[in-house]
Amino acid sequence: MAVPEIHVQRIAAYCATRVPAQARDQIRVEHTVRGATVTIIETRPPWDGTDAAWTRRPIAQLRYDGRRWRLWWPDRRTRWHPVDAAPTVSPDPLMKILDDPGSAPFW
Repeated sequence: MAVPEIHVQRIAAYCATRVPAQARDQIRVEHTVRGATVTIIETRPPWDGTDAAWTRRPIAQLRYDGRRWRLWWPDRRTRWHPVDAAPTVSPDPLMKILDDPGSAPFW
């Protein structure tokens, strides 16, 4: 089942505005779409200054079941666990949870 394009655009906009422009050479927030899952990823440049690939760390997953979105968080082994939040018809309320430091272990 495909994720609605308007929702992907909202998630992309959230990722684009998460880090100020002057800090994007040090950290970025990106997203990937795979099936009905959108993964939000924190990326950082190589620590040794080489041209190696940026490191990638998953922050959260937004999963779409065709009607509602659910939010998941990764443990240290990247096993995914549901966040105790009500499913929503839009990803916007769940992205607000990502920015709430007391709600879940994201950042």
